[in-house]
Amino acid sequence: MKTIKLTENLGVPRFALTAVLAAFILTALLTAARTALGAPAVGHFTGCAFNTGVDMTIGFPVGSVQTGSFTPATGDEIAAFKADGSLCTGRMVFDSSAAGATIVYGSTVVPPAAGMDSAETIQWRIWDASTDQEHFANTTYLAGENTFKPGGIQQVISFIPGGPTAVTLAALEPLPPPQPFLPFLLVAGLGLFSLFLFRLRAR
Repeated sequence: MKTIKLTENLGVPRFALTAVLAAFILTALLTAARTALGAPAVGHFTGCAFNTGVDMTIGFPVGSVQTGSFTPATGDEIAAFKADGSLCTGRMVFDSSAAGATIVYGSTVVPPAAGMDSAETIQWRIWDASTDQEHFANTTYLAGENTFKPGGIQQVISFIPGGPTAVTLAALEPLPPPQPFLPFLLVAGLGLFSLFLFRLRAR
């Protein structure tokens, strides 16, 4: 009884099937890595409005975040709140060597989502990671007022920390549980992928 190989039956060269299989394995590994490590970054400001469908982009050029009641450092966090401070509507992690931007999200009726209202004053805060203390901040723009404009784009020219807020919530949320299987999975998968490539080159 003759055994018909898959490559002979389909008329496809063996190296082509090997390449397809290797690509499939690599894709699966990358998907697993993104699933395990792709959770949102853990930070101080939590429960912020997100992806409501209405937003405003506010840019922070290098040098715009300045010394006030303290000197901001990389890793501190900047957040935009509703005027009464009841809800965080956008946040970013500050990097002293790079420009940044905060997406401030607005409220919607359908579907219902909490956020900034049109023309509402934005309350800015900055979290000093070294002291675990929030501070209010005084913000000046290149043009315009410190209000929420749906679909608007604004640029900050000075962001200066002021007095501390009354909020002294506990620091960072717990980190996600470790994923001990992931390094082994990646190493094993990359080893298999390298083996496939070696066999292809040897043919």
